[in-house]
Order: sequence, then structure tokens, then C-alpha cells
Amino acid sequence: MLSISYADYFNKVHGGWIGKCIGGTIGAAMEGNRELMTFTLDNVFPAEIPPNDDLDLQILWLQVLEQKGARLESRDLADAWLEYCWYPFNEYGYFVKNYRLGIAPPYSGHFNNEFFKNSMGCPIRSEIWGFVCPGNPQLAAEYAYKDGVLDHDTESVYGEQFFAALEAEAFFETDIFELIAKGLALIPADSIVAQCIQFVIDRFNAGVTWMDTRREILVNYGSPDASHCVENVGFTVLALLFGRGDFTDTMLIAVNSGYDTDCTAATSGAILGQILGGDSIPQVWLDKMGAEYVMWFDLHRRSMLISDLAEDTCKAGLSLIRDGLVAVKITEIPQHIEPSLPVAPAIPLYSLEVIYLGNPSIGFGETADVEVVVFNRSSVGVAGVLSIGLPESLLCESSSIPLTVESGGELKLQLHFSVHEKLIAFPQKNVVSLSWNDGETLFSERSFGFSGAVRMKVIGPFWDSYDTQIHGEVNPYLNGKPAGRAWFNNFINIDKAYIDENFADLEQTAGTYVNFHTDKLALNEIFSHRGQSCLYLVHNIISPVARDAYAVIGNNDAYKFWLNGQLTSEAKEHTMWMPYNNDVPIKLKRGRNQFIFKIVRSDNNFEFSIGLRGDLPFMQEPNFTHWYVDLASSIDN
Repeated sequence: MLSISYADYFNKVHGGWIGKCIGGTIGAAMEGNRELMTFTLDNVFPAEIPPNDDLDLQILWLQVLEQKGARLESRDLADAWLEYCWYPFNEYGYFVKNYRLGIAPPYSGHFNNEFFKNSMGCPIRSEIWGFVCPGNPQLAAEYAYKDGVLDHDTESVYGEQFFAALEAEAFFETDIFELIAKGLALIPADSIVAQCIQFVIDRFNAGVTWMDTRREILVNYGSPDASHCVENVGFTVLALLFGRGDFTDTMLIAVNSGYDTDCTAATSGAILGQILGGDSIPQVWLDKMGAEYVMWFDLHRRSMLISDLAEDTCKAGLSLIRDGLVAVKITEIPQHIEPSLPVAPAIPLYSLEVIYLGNPSIGFGETADVEVVVFNRSSVGVAGVLSIGLPESLLCESSSIPLTVESGGELKLQLHFSVHEKLIAFPQKNVVSLSWNDGETLFSERSFGFSGAVRMKVIGPFWDSYDTQIHGEVNPYLNGKPAGRAWFNNFINIDKAYIDENFADLEQTAGTYVNFHTDKLALNEIFSHRGQSCLYLVHNIISPVARDAYAVIGNNDAYKFWLNGQLTSEAKEHTMWMPYNNDVPIKLKRGRNQFIFKIVRSDNNFEFSIGLRGDLPFMQEPNFTHWYVDLASSIDN
């Protein structure tokens, strides 16, 4: 059995949290800067210690452990997030939106989260799992998975698992190459993040400089998104290897590499701080950091001392050892130090699991299926009924299903849902409740949601056979042979009205009604037509209240946007799609609001998204507001 003294355990946890705080502090000011920078020890530390989500959420996870015990599940973390943490940024915001719609992990991490599902928001949350699982990288990786799938998918989750496993091993191993190997053993070798880590190792062993290695990481794995996980995990490993165990060099390499600098510096600082121990971090860094951490939301911890955070983390680790989940002996434990978690509860005898057979979304005129797995872990068979509670918007073939589950067995049921055909508006939020009972005893219950697809009228596509921006209404090739690229290309003009743009006869204008299941509209799946073209999209949205909001538009080409008949926003650039390309302040009326989008594509690819957010008191910063989940789409056909 592995053994470590409590003093060493605490010293390493303390060093890890100090390193986390230092790295997050120095990386915050230049977060998102993708240039190679030149900071030194003399100018890298800010005048004021900022809060950092890299640390905040892990302190929340520690509190969840202290309240729920060691057998926590993803939903426990998700519930705590909604109760205590207001963060709506990037992937955090999409997770919160999904969870408020009733879409639980792991679906909350990837549904409607195309751009941010492999960002750095979860690899930065690894330390708590490694620190409470000394010597058990497998368990640390399991916790990291439960955490990561709240708001991420695949590569990002692998990144968190990699770091958590490495940190669990770092109590008994100090060689960084051995630690990296331990972490890599817990993630798929063919994942892109694992390949990037191995690439950094290979470049280090080949004698390439850190700056050249940085450039090669970007050439081979880079993204214009500064928060993309693959290159940032690579930069974290880069700092650890090329820093060669020197804390100052490691911190400066992480920061000067740019991109998600608070994340890369915080994680490399945590790992090296753990390896060195709190008593071996250079005094100059300790003096600059001070003894306390800063948070952006309040959890009412007993203090803001980093040393108290380390002690509380160790108490949680001792609890996992007490519960038999971690096979490590901690020696010489001070008398006042005791396990802090409630004893891990037994696995429930009865439970329900819901598996979506497709996306967790449904549209008007569509159906959706889920599989319900009923578990009976008791020593006797159980007869009962599965009761199905429906929102007004949905129908199911049955409201109750008799079932008998044998002792130690499981039963799988498939439920078939459709949308009520008499709806006049289809809500975003459609939550189904399940209850397994026998009339007297409630064995288990579970709820799950379907995101209501938005319903739009799509008019078009339109295109021109010549360039109207040059030739106007006079076709130079009328009754003749086209010249140049007119043989091979369509032409489009965002300023040409392909229909009446007063929209007086919109209801009579021919079009197709389409359900879109995510903010990014699957337009390329609707039309097999290729080439440059233009579409008009009409969406009638029902708002329960009048409100100031943001229409958040992602585009890869020119568009125009009319709200309730008024031209509200337009863009004429051809660019890379991302969901926040344009944040448009708008005023929604109570009731029906008409959104009309005119979008073009200058190649073969429509990429366009629209989301609505608001309701937090940070209206000067759209990314500080939550996505709405109380809207509805008018059913106009």
C-alpha cells in the first residue's frame, strides 16, 4: 500500500493550490492574447489579485463533496452550479441553458455547444479530483469525467482526465515524464489532445526550443479560438517540460506562449507547485501572491486562506480513504484533522436512467424516442408502475406502464413522444417526469427535457446568373453566351431585394417551414443546391414579457436582420463562423416578435446561428448574460 505522511500530503496540496492561484493571477490580464509575449518576473504580476473561474468552480466542487459525500454524480455538480454560480460565459452558458431545459449531463456538454464543447473550461478544473485521490489516478479520472461532461465533450474531457490522473500520481512521483505517461494512460491514445501532448514530448526530446515548439503546436493543432483545449493543453505541457522544474521559467513560458494564459499558467503552476510542495515555491512568488485567494461568487467558506483550502481538501481526501475508495495510508495525522465528508452513501437500490435515442430535441410535427433503464439492485423482485408526467406541449403513447423488475436486474423501456398537433406556439422548455412506484412506495424518479426546435419559414434559395453589383438590372448575357466565371458560379447581392423587403405579403410568399434544433441552423442539410445563394428566414418568437435582450448572431457571410419590421443589424463580411460574431441589443415586446433574417453564402456553405440572451445585470457585456429558456416559436402553418 502506498504511504505518505500527512505533512507531505498537505504540503503538496498546499503547493498545488498556491501554484494554481499564482498562475491564474498572472495569466488573467493577457488571457486571449494569441501573440508570443515577453513578460518577465518584474512585470508579469498584476497590481491586484483577480478572481478566476479556474479556481472558483473547484472550490464549489469541494463544497459539493462536503455536502454529498464521495459518491457524487454529475447532476450534483450541475445542481450546485445553478444554485451558487452565476457564470454564463461561453460553454458555461450553453451548459446552464441545457440544464435549465431539463437536459442533463452528459448531453448538456455537447448539445447546441458546437463551438465551445472542446474549450478549456473543464481541463482547468482537474486539481480538486487529483488532490482528493492521492495515488488513484483512475478514480480521479472518473470524477473528472463526471465534471467535464457538464459543459464539454471528448477532447476537453480527456484533457481534464489527463491532468486529474497526473495530479493524483504526483503525490508519489516527481518525474514529469513519468507523470505525463500516467496521465496519458487514462485517455484515448488516438485523441487529438493525447497526440498533441506526445508531439510536445517528441519536440522536447529532439532539442527543439520552446518557442519553435510553440509555433509547431499552432501549425499542427492550432485554432483561432484562444480557448480551444488542444493547443492550450499542449502549452501547459510545454511549460512543464521546458521549464525544467524551475517555477519562474515554467510560469513565464506558460504566460508568454499566449492563448488561454490564465488556464495554462494556472494548471502548470498547480502541477509544479504540487511536485515541489508549498514550502519550495520561490519566496518571491509567495510574497507577490499573498496568503489568500479571491472568488467571484460567495460560498461562505471558513476563510479565504489558501492554507485553509488545502487543509479542507486534505480532509476530503482522508474521507475517500476512510470510505475505501483510495487505497493509501496517511501517517502522522494531527489530532485536529479528521475526514470532513459524510460517509459515502450506498448505491441506491432502485434507479432510473434516461438515454436519448437521438438529440435531446423535438420539433413540431416530429417524434422523439428515449430509452428508460430501470434498475433493481435489491434482493427481491419489484412490481410497480412507471408513471409519465407530460408538459402540455408533448404527447406519449402511454401515461403509465406496468413493470416488474427481477432481483438484481434491469429493464429497458422505449418511450415514444410527439408534439401536440393543436399547439399555436411551441416552447423551448419541455420537461417530462418519470416516477417508478407501486402506489405506496416511490422507488425512483427522474425528469428529463426536450429542447423545443425553433420553427422558421425559409424562403428561397435565390441567386443571380450575373453580377448585379456591377451590371444592375441589365443582364449582359441575355440571349448570349456568358463569359468568365459566370459559366461556373452563381452571384448573390445582399443589397438586392429578392422578395419585397417591406414584407407586406410575407404570409403569401412561397416558402418551406423548417424545424431547427440548435442555435446554429442546419441550412446545408435542407438544400442540396450548391453554389452562391440567398435565403430569407422568418421566425415569430413569443416572449412572456417585454425585455431588453441581445440577439447573438453567428455568421460566416453577409446578412440583414429585421426585428418587427425594422432593419436592426447587418454585416457584409465573409468570415469564420462563431456564435458571438455580432451581439445586437434589441427590445422584445411581450407576445409575438417577428425576426426576419436575409442571409447569403458566397461559397457552398451556410453557417448562421441566432440565440437570445439577457436577464443578468451586466448588460454592457453580452457574454455575462444567460440564454433565455422561456421563449416559444409560433406555429404558423
